[in-house]
Order: sequence, then structure tokens, then C-alpha cells
Amino acid sequence: MSKAVGIAVKRNLAKRRMREIAHELRRADGNLDIVVRALPGAAEISWDEIHSQVSSAFASAVRKAEAR
Repeated sequence: MSKAVGIAVKRNLAKRRMREIAHELRRADGNLDIVVRALPGAAEISWDEIHSQVSSAFASAVRKAEAR
């Protein structure tokens, strides 16, 4: 996680949140690797907002992967 996200406490908060969301969204087939990059301000938004954004990006990545 980049230092642009914030101080260590905020970076760790964002990392823990994204890790939990990734566990929730993990697909059963396991054939898809997705990299999530936290942008500055990721630690400042609410759990619901970050969950919504990551879920939306994940769904988009899955659709693109399945279209190939």
C-alpha cells in the first residue's frame, strides 16, 4: 500500500478493509487474479462506500474476464 494513502495507521485500516472485502468477493472457481490498488483517500471513506466501489470494480473485472 502506497504512502500516498496516508500514515501507517490509515494505510493499515484501508488494507484491512480491502482484504475483508476481497474475502467476501472471492469466486469459487479461483481462476481470476485481481489486483486492487488503494488511491489517496481510501482510508477516509466509509466502509459502505469502499465496499460499494470495490464490489463494482470486481464485478466489472469479472464481466471483462468472462467476455474473453
